Amino acid sequence: MSCTSTAIAGEDAASAGSRPVPVPALAQVPAQQDAGDAVQIPAIPFDPDLAAAFATALDRNPAVTSAKTEAQAAGVDIRAAKWQRAPTVSVQSNYYGVQGDEPARFGPTLTVDLPLVDFGHVQAGISRAIANQRGASASFDQARRDVMLQVAAQFFECKRLSERIRIIDRNLAALEGMQESMHRRVEQELSPQSDLQLARTRTLQVRIIRDSTLAQREAALRRLQEQLVDPEYSVSDTPIVGSLGLNGAMDDIQGIAEGQDPQRKRLLAEAQVAAADARASRSASIPSLNLEYDYDQIYHHRVGVALKAQATGLSQIVAAKAAGLRETAASQKVDTAVHDLRAEIAADFIDYKSALARSGVATESSLSNDEVRDSYLRQFTAGKRTWLDVMNAVREAMTAQLDVVDIHYEALLMQTRLLIRMGVVPDETKRQN
Repeated sequence: MSCTSTAIAGEDAASAGSRPVPVPALAQVPAQQDAGDAVQIPAIPFDPDLAAAFATALDRNPAVTSAKTEAQAAGVDIRAAKWQRAPTVSVQSNYYGVQGDEPARFGPTLTVDLPLVDFGHVQAGISRAIANQRGASASFDQARRDVMLQVAAQFFECKRLSERIRIIDRNLAALEGMQESMHRRVEQELSPQSDLQLARTRTLQVRIIRDSTLAQREAALRRLQEQLVDPEYSVSDTPIVGSLGLNGAMDDIQGIAEGQDPQRKRLLAEAQVAAADARASRSASIPSLNLEYDYDQIYHHRVGVALKAQATGLSQIVAAKAAGLRETAASQKVDTAVHDLRAEIAADFIDYKSALARSGVATESSLSNDEVRDSYLRQFTAGKRTWLDVMNAVREAMTAQLDVVDIHYEALLMQTRLLIRMGVVPDETKRQN
């Protein structure tokens, strides 16, 4: 009777200590979606801790703050370009060593110049500044998007590893209880010493896995702290708040992401900058008509119209051609960026759908492995299974539980990546635009 009691105690510890964490959100989303279904951007709530991490990173991350400053500077450049329409004033004072009989040796000259017709040169500069500001704003949005993608990856990695540690701890406690039960069986000469050694070996193996997982979580947390510029930041152990509810065809999601892609907008702005440079180069070779006021000691006050031309030979023609080629190259980069984006969206979408399809199988497999483990433990007590069978069943049950967690967080990360690329972000981040 005492032997049976010992085995049952080990069975209870294994059964109660290593049940898989239920993931009901995975079962709420169909694994397959018809390709013809139109995408609907769902109101999927972000985890509050993740939303707060986004807000902190967007406020502190140096890549975001520097991009924001560049965008502000580009806005000032627009005002500077518009001031080219205003009159320009130049003052010159010459000193003459010999002036004949005149006593004055200083000859001041004042010129006020107002462009009347410049054939688009000033407007090309303004257009260039506006396009450059659009590019800087897109770079700012791209920096924000990249930071949110990186924060999401490290945040979910910390959550995943924390969940793995909890499962490992429960299984480790169960193994330690089974090891103690086996120790008593060996003392009672009901089991050989090798069974106790096997229990100790498996327990040590799980401890090694736990130590490795702890190190991985610490590394992920350090990376997250660097992204947030907060060395004291910690990820809570509370479960993820949110669900898996992103549906729709891949082509539709790609289309929305393409319209929201800041890199594409930045490259389009670079093409507009190159086009403005080409117009400026062409107009620079055409004379401009200016209203001019002059004052000097010889002619005193003069007002008139001046025709000004800058002879630069073939350099302006070549510069205009080079600017046109840069515009073409920038347009080609847009096509390349779109292809790369669609490939990334396709990869994330396939991983997301794959995780949804595997989640039910993984959960069912975990439950089955738990039943097998418990059954083997009972059969061992009845003398129908070896201790090696029990230890293998315990290891397979823990592996199946860890697989459920990995698949769940893979689906959460892929969904979050897709939402960010589609322009769906928490309200906490929208207020910082």
